[in-house]
Amino acid sequence: MAKRKDKKCVRVREFLNNETNGGMAAIEYNGGYENLSISDCNRQITLEFEYYEKKHCENSIYKLDMLIHILKEFRKGVKRKIKRAERSDYEDY
Repeated sequence: MAKRKDKKCVRVREFLNNETNGGMAAIEYNGGYENLSISDCNRQITLEFEYYEKKHCENSIYKLDMLIHILKEFRKGVKRKIKRAERSDYEDY
C-alpha cells in the first residue's frame, strides 16, 4: 500500500486484488475522511464518518474499530478454509 504524504489529497484509491487476479475491487476515501467506499465488480458500499459533535467522533472511531476487528476475524476464517482446501487438493472447493 502506498503511503500518502500529500495532505491536500482529494481522493485515495487502492485496488484490492493482486496483479495476477486483476479485477476492479477497490477501497477509497476522500481527503476529508468523511466517506469510505469499498467496491467489487458492480457492488459498492459507502460508509460515512461524522465529526459534528463529540458523540459522532466517538462513533466514527468505534465504527472503524469494529470494521478492523471483523475483518481480522474474517481473515482468520478464510485462512482456515484455504488450509482445508489445500489438504483436500481443492476437490470440494
